[in-house]
Amino acid sequence: MIAGKKLVLGMLVSAFVPSVALAEEIALFVKTPVKPEHRDRYMEAVRSNLVETRNEKGARRFDVYQDATLPDVFYQFEVWSGADAHAAHLKKPYAVAAAGARKNGQAGESEVIRLVPYRSSAAEKVSEDRVEGSQNLIVVFEPKEQLKEEFLSEFDKVAKESRKADGNLAFELYRSTDPEGKFVLYERWESPAHYAKHIATPYVAEFYKHFDAVVNQRVKYIGKDLAGK
Repeated sequence: MIAGKKLVLGMLVSAFVPSVALAEEIALFVKTPVKPEHRDRYMEAVRSNLVETRNEKGARRFDVYQDATLPDVFYQFEVWSGADAHAAHLKKPYAVAAAGARKNGQAGESEVIRLVPYRSSAAEKVSEDRVEGSQNLIVVFEPKEQLKEEFLSEFDKVAKESRKADGNLAFELYRSTDPEGKFVLYERWESPAHYAKHIATPYVAEFYKHFDAVVNQRVKYIGKDLAGK
C-alpha cells in the first residue's frame, strides 16, 4: 500500500513539471520605430509604465531606451521571473496604456525577439541613481551553426571577466526562442568611459578578433535609458 501511494505521489509530481517550467525566467527584446509627431506622447506613456512596472515583484528587468542617434527609434528589454508574471503585467492598466500609445504612434512593425537566459541570468535591478549617464548596449547576433559551441565557450570566458570589470552593471546573454537561432547580449556600464576601458582590455580584443568569423550577422543598439532624468 505504501509503495502504491509513493507511485501515485510520483505521478502527481511528474504531472506538475510543465507548470514548474513556466516559472523559468523569460525575456523580450522589442524594437519600435515611432512617428516623430507621436514621440513625446509615446515617451510620456513609457515613463509612466516604467515607474509602475519596475515595482512589480516578477519584473527582474524592465528598460526602455531611446536610440543614441535615431531619436524616433526605441528599444525595450525586459526580463521576467516567469511567463505567469509577464502575463499578469500585460493586464495592468499602465501596461495597457503604454501598449496603446505604442500602437497609435509607431511608424512601422515592431521587431520582437522572445528569449530565455543562456545558462543562467545575472539580472539584477539597477538602482535609479545609476541610470543617468550609463552606457547601454544590446547586441543581436546569430552564430554560425557549426561554430556555435566554439563561440559560446569563448563567450563564457569574456563574460566572467566583464562582470568583474570596473563600472559593469550588467553583462548577460540570452538565446532566442522565437525566432530561433539568435542570441542577444545585454550590457550596462556606469559610463561611456567605463565601457571604453572595457573594450580596450586584452580579453575583449582577443574575443572580437574571432567574433566576425563565427557569426552570420551582428546588430549593435546603443540607447539612453528613459528612466534617466
